[in-house]
Amino acid sequence: EKLGSALDKGFDKVTGGVKSALGLQPKEERPPAPLSPLESATKSLGLVGALLRPLVSLVGGMLQESQGDVQAVLDRARDAIRRSGRYGPAAECGPIMGQSYSSANINGRKSASVQLQFQVSGDARTGMASCAAAIGDGGVEIQRLQVDGADIDASAPGSSSGVIDVTR
Repeated sequence: EKLGSALDKGFDKVTGGVKSALGLQPKEERPPAPLSPLESATKSLGLVGALLRPLVSLVGGMLQESQGDVQAVLDRARDAIRRSGRYGPAAECGPIMGQSYSSANINGRKSASVQLQFQVSGDARTGMASCAAAIGDGGVEIQRLQVDGADIDASAPGSSSGVIDVTR
């Protein structure tokens, strides 16, 4: 037995050396790639998990998109509050205390409605703000912005917030 195993080891060394010299290395075994948390959670569920995986991925994508929309509204509100001068030029918004988000995608045209309640700080004071915004192809349009109960003009700089009626 000892002779047989010694011969096998010797033979393996010789064939390994020859393959190495010729550039014919044996195929290396690589460990499988780690599974994502979604894959590992749904894999344990078998067939049900395979059916749920696309749905969970879709919901995850929608949550990321809605968070981007909420951040865009918060940025636009912060810019309007800074322009108002109410909390100074370095006013900051956040954290968000409450939010409501709804969206629709009809024939490829996305629209969303966002309502936020958030804290505002600046010029050594802190207050509360609320806003409502619509998001569409034209970007974010703040429809209402209030800070400490007072209305703030949220129209973009250089735009007119009023209606001009021109008749002949």
